[in-house]
Amino acid sequence: RLRGKLLVIYAAADENVPFQQAFELFAALAKANKPYDTLIMPDSPHYGGRQPYGVMRTLRYFAQNLGGPR
Repeated sequence: RLRGKLLVIYAAADENVPFQQAFELFAALAKANKPYDTLIMPDSPHYGGRQPYGVMRTLRYFAQNLGGPR
């Protein structure tokens, strides 16, 4: 029942979520024909999306897809 835009951020050096599990999520979304966008943060730990580049990309994604300042 997923609707709307989805940004999946994966930190490549994540200690909590192995890369294989991330690819299982990507595969499940593709199998269900659910569109999604992906940001992979190389050499980042689990909180990689909170690093400056991840925050900037998340804010940009929200602005582009939900409206607001650009």
